[in-house]
Amino acid sequence: MTEKDELRAAQEGKEPYLYGDLLAVAPDRLSIFHQTSGTTESRSTYQILMKAGNGLWRSWCYILYAAGFVQRTEFFCLRLNVYIAFWQGHYAAEK
Repeated sequence: MTEKDELRAAQEGKEPYLYGDLLAVAPDRLSIFHQTSGTTESRSTYQILMKAGNGLWRSWCYILYAAGFVQRTEFFCLRLNVYIAFWQGHYAAEK
């Protein structure tokens, strides 16, 4: 399990800037950028999603469709923080 302090330490002042040394793909393959509010230690933690190829996002689409969420207005009440799976669910609901 990765702790938030570990993410901050890996991102602090390292290249590519904001992403740090935990970035596993080239920055041009990224599309969605999120950051925490920075209330802890006055520093934000950054989270990045790729443009394509994320099976988790596709899985959310299947789950929402199977549950009957088709052409409806959804109220997506999950805590949107550094846990990327909830953001993937949000974007799947938009789709």
